Amino acid sequence: MRGNIMNIILLSLCVISIERTSANNVNDKNSQKGLDTCTINFVVYAGKVQSALNKDPKYDGMKEKLRDPTATDGVLLQLLAVMSNSTRTKLNKIKSEEAQRYLEECSNQKGGTEPPKPDYIDINDPEKFNAIDLNLLISKVFSFC
Repeated sequence: MRGNIMNIILLSLCVISIERTSANNVNDKNSQKGLDTCTINFVVYAGKVQSALNKDPKYDGMKEKLRDPTATDGVLLQLLAVMSNSTRTKLNKIKSEEAQRYLEECSNQKGGTEPPKPDYIDINDPEKFNAIDLNLLISKVFSFC
């Protein structure tokens, strides 16, 4: 229970931080109103991943190791290795949907410019959630907070 509360607090702090940053930029002529779509996509994606991880009972034992922003790839691989197959399948689906969203956005762009590449997933392997994706996601969360 305590772990779930900590996760909710962490995610809430990140959202508050994002909202404050956006509010500070409202007066900037170059800023858009409210949160930009990249930030919104990231927050939604991170929430889905967190939800999938929280449903895996083995995730509880790995949380402390993952809270360290300098967590090594070995720790990330260890977490992915102990997860249940259903959790891995959910994470693969979440990543695949996010990669598909980005690719659709690219195909809908006019004028030959592509949208900014998400810096929280590995687009080169869109079907499989792996340690690189977890590392990118953790790095992005720590950069927000």
